[in-house]
Amino acid sequence: MTKDAAPSPRQRRSVEKLRAEFDDSFAFARTSPETQGIDVLLIRVRVDRYLLSNRELEGVVAAGKIVPLPSASPNALGLVGLRGALLPVFDLATLLGYEGAAEPVRWLALAGREQPVAFAFRALDGQRRVPAAAITRASAADQGGALVRDLAEIDGQRLPLLGIPSLLAVIQSRVTRVSSPREE
Repeated sequence: MTKDAAPSPRQRRSVEKLRAEFDDSFAFARTSPETQGIDVLLIRVRVDRYLLSNRELEGVVAAGKIVPLPSASPNALGLVGLRGALLPVFDLATLLGYEGAAEPVRWLALAGREQPVAFAFRALDGQRRVPAAAITRASAADQGGALVRDLAEIDGQRLPLLGIPSLLAVIQSRVTRVSSPREE
């Protein structure tokens, strides 16, 4: 499949299933502390697995055509047209500190209500509800550094839960730094 090709029927079904699961995750009442937790998306950036909280996202879509733009930021991939708006797209791999050649972008995590942005990543592995008891605070030494808010145990693995507000703050600080006039 080329970068500009339309999603296959299998990909469309997968997107529709994930969209329905995502929407349904907001409809279930939490009735006891044992059932409380958070709904997360399992994603892959390069070879590593990460989690994104559904509550912090505006949506997830299959990546369409990303129009590259000149930028001083290595994190900025370009713009994507979505729902009648242009959104800046940022590479989650470079935001997390990965180096080397960029990987193919297949998915976009949408975030930010007032200033919407998209975070590009390679693979979407599914959605899970993580019980509160399986979530622990992350330290600065954990994979992903300051962008990782918590660690959650899923299938015997402790996976980093990325903080969308932290990602948005990093982007804002880099945009502000690049656009600010230099003092002479």
